[in-house]
Amino acid sequence: MASKQGAHQKARRLKAEQVREPGERRTPEVAREHEDRVAAEERAERALMLVRERRFPVARQIGRLLLEHGDGIVLDSWATYWLGEIAETIDDRDHPAKRARFTG
Repeated sequence: MASKQGAHQKARRLKAEQVREPGERRTPEVAREHEDRVAAEERAERALMLVRERRFPVARQIGRLLLEHGDGIVLDSWATYWLGEIAETIDDRDHPAKRARFTG
């Protein structure tokens, strides 16, 4: 490579070769679009986790109410199974990701 810009462009084309879809050209734009798409997906995932984590106190309260009044509710086998899962995991949620998965 004769210049830093040329080396940069070559590196971008090589990155595009790794991430491109069949039929796409091996251009720096393809690599940039892929990086933008990945960044957008990560932002969306973080936003979803934040929303779910904000819902956790309400979900925990609902779960505790279900456990408290579980004897008076008619449950099928699936509901009984999930009520047992809630009982086992409701107080173990100390990490934000775990709290988000609980509400998801």
